[in-house]
Amino acid sequence: MLEFSKKILYTKTTPVRSLNVDNNNVLGDLEETEAFNRYFVKFSTLDDSESDLPNEYPPLIPKTLDALTTRVFDFPNCFVKLDVSKAFGPDGVSPKLLKYGAHQLSTSLSRLFNPIN
Repeated sequence: MLEFSKKILYTKTTPVRSLNVDNNNVLGDLEETEAFNRYFVKFSTLDDSESDLPNEYPPLIPKTLDALTTRVFDFPNCFVKLDVSKAFGPDGVSPKLLKYGAHQLSTSLSRLFNPIN
């Protein structure tokens, strides 16, 4: 197991290639989006010259979780469903720790996620 972990952790990875349009590297999400848009517009046969599109779209999700309130007994109910054979999350916390330690972690997690009154 240790050798397998070392192999995964210390294997060099190939960097993601940048997008090259007309011999120019495209940097950033906005430039990449515009490059794809220009490319696909070349093939469009739809006449949208008379279209009136909105300038801004409403956010799909709220930017804050102010309305979220958790209770101590909510955590064990959620964590019991975790599949302990799955990989760790991006925070590095083991699903096994969350599942089997849910009752002990509930009070701390509830304090962490609830606003201070």
